[in-house]
Amino acid sequence: MSDPLLLPPGTRLVHVGPHKTGTTAIQSALFHHRELLAEHGVLYAGDRQHSSVAVKSLTGQAPSHRRADPEGRRWRALARQVRRAGEQRVVLSSEVLSDLDDAAAERMLDDVERHRVHVVVTVRPLASILPSQWQQRVQLGERLTYEDWLRSLLDDPDGSLGRAMWRRHRHDDVVRRWASRVGTENVTVVVVDAADRTALTRAFEQMLGLPQDSLVPPPDETNANRSLTLGEAEVVRQVNLLADGAGVDRRTYSGLMRYGAITYLKGRPPAADEPAVSTPAWALPRVGGIGRASADGIEASGVRVVGDLDVLRAEPLLRGDPSAAPVVTPEIAARAFVAAVVGTRRHVRHEARSEARTPVAEPTTAELVQLLRDRARARLTRRRQPPA
Repeated sequence: MSDPLLLPPGTRLVHVGPHKTGTTAIQSALFHHRELLAEHGVLYAGDRQHSSVAVKSLTGQAPSHRRADPEGRRWRALARQVRRAGEQRVVLSSEVLSDLDDAAAERMLDDVERHRVHVVVTVRPLASILPSQWQQRVQLGERLTYEDWLRSLLDDPDGSLGRAMWRRHRHDDVVRRWASRVGTENVTVVVVDAADRTALTRAFEQMLGLPQDSLVPPPDETNANRSLTLGEAEVVRQVNLLADGAGVDRRTYSGLMRYGAITYLKGRPPAADEPAVSTPAWALPRVGGIGRASADGIEASGVRVVGDLDVLRAEPLLRGDPSAAPVVTPEIAARAFVAAVVGTRRHVRHEARSEARTPVAEPTTAELVQLLRDRARARLTRRRQPPA
């Protein structure tokens, strides 16, 4: 008897995230086990763990650490790979998909064969998402404290911060948007439950027809993707304030911090007494209300749900001490400094290589023929030379 979650051969499983809903864990597992997937007729699209760079190029958006791709070449290459997969099941996973506007989402669906698409939305309690989302924002240059950021989101949901946040994290709205594009029968919501760590990978295994317990993330993934402690986040936030005042540009900042100091900071195991980022008590009832409304909206949408939506309805609990002072040890400061120095060297080398790349005209056929002749002649000359 076949699994009721199993998707038909040729399905394009488009995992739209959103952010901080177990996306890194599932992407890491799928990428790490690409050969196993291929043995079972499944293609994990792209040549990286996640396809955010290619998806951003769909809209001409420039990733912080790469040059813009206004013609969307990276996206077109990824879409070609998906279309050529034939009757293989294909997984395309990127949190950036949850942020696409209507026009970009329609183009994406058309480019990957809309009639084959099944959208998967992973959801998680909002109270668990907010501290992680703020930390991610800090790693991208955010200067607000966690409490000020929360007040901005909750008091002004239509402001610049609120619009971006709630577009991806009013999960019922995310589900409705995608269901309106592909049909409710072609959308699955997977509830991420902290009490069952394997539920997420198990759902993907069933949808893709993979052996049970085959999607095990690589062992080094946990520490690489851990959350920053309150002290680490505060170090980065203070750097953001200083960098903004000094006029540090976005690309330089990404090279020094996001791909330098922050990565290096996450390489250390935090001490047990280092406080985590904690949501203050005043925000918890409001966050809980949004979670319940999201669960009710998903349930009313009629899409397939894997897991228990009551996980989203649960009243969030106060975790940690929101008034705790950040612990910034000499080791944290030293790691951030050394990583920034290393990041500076890497950034300088990268910029030098980029500036050295000048556009070269495509060679003519005659030039190519002459080049091949010259190489063949040089090869024959070397062979005829007597050994030294």
